[in-house]
Amino acid sequence: MATIAQIIKGKDKNNNNIYEDVNAYDLNDNDRNKIYYCKGCGRKLALVISSKGREFNTFSARFKDNKHQDGCKYDKSNEFSNEDRKNFNFDSFIENIIKTSNPNKRSVNSSSSNDEYNKTNRITNLRSFTEICRQHSPDSYIGDILIRDCFLDGRVFNNYLDGFQGQVVVVPLFYRYSTNEKAMFFQYGNRTLKVKFKKETHFFEVRDEVFDTGKRKVKIAIAGEWRDKGEFIETTVSKKRQMVNVTSIINS
Repeated sequence: MATIAQIIKGKDKNNNNIYEDVNAYDLNDNDRNKIYYCKGCGRKLALVISSKGREFNTFSARFKDNKHQDGCKYDKSNEFSNEDRKNFNFDSFIENIIKTSNPNKRSVNSSSSNDEYNKTNRITNLRSFTEICRQHSPDSYIGDILIRDCFLDGRVFNNYLDGFQGQVVVVPLFYRYSTNEKAMFFQYGNRTLKVKFKKETHFFEVRDEVFDTGKRKVKIAIAGEWRDKGEFIETTVSKKRQMVNVTSIINS
C-alpha cells in the first residue's frame, strides 16, 4: 500500500521544485488540499484519510487519467492481486457479511466455498470490498459478477433510478434518521432506502458517526438483503460489519 509520497517543499536557486518525502501516517484532514506526487513514478496523488486512525492513511492515484505507471511499487491497487479479484465469490462474501439465507441466490461453486474463500482471498470485509470495487470500472468483473451488479455507488446511480432488490452493497446519500423507529433513511436513484437496526446501540453509533463525519459528505457502504416495500427499499442491519464508513475511500 502506498503510504509515502513527495510534496513540493519549495524552489531552489534555479527555480526547480524541491521535494520532501511525506508519510501518510503523519498527516491529517488539514493536509487534504496539498498536492502530492508518487515517490516511484511521479504521478499526482490524493491523500486518503482513514476513519480508523492515522496508521491506516494512504495515498491514491484517484485523479482522472492519472494511474500509476505499470509496475510502480507504490501503486495502491497492488494491495489486491489479480488473483484476489479473479477468485472472489460475491455470494460467499455477502453471506459472510449479512449471515442470511436466500433460496433464490445465485449458486455458489463448490470450489469457492466459504472456508476456502476466507483462507485464500484478501477481500474479506466491506471496506476491502469497497476499495477494490472503486479501483476498477463498474463494467469490469470481480469474480464472475460485474461490479455494477453488486456494488452500487455514484458511478452507476443512473442505472438504478427505479430501485433495486436482493443482496447488494450500496453507497447511498444520507437523508435523515428516526430515533423513534431506530431507523436511518438514505437516497439512491429516485428511491428512499430505509435501514432498520436490530440493536438500538448500533443505531446510535452509526447516527453519531454520520454527524461526526458531516452528514452532507459522509459515505456509508451498506450490505444487505434489500426488499422493495413500496414506499421504501428496506433492509435490516443485524451486524456492525454490514455498515462501514467509506468516506476516506469515496471522497468525491
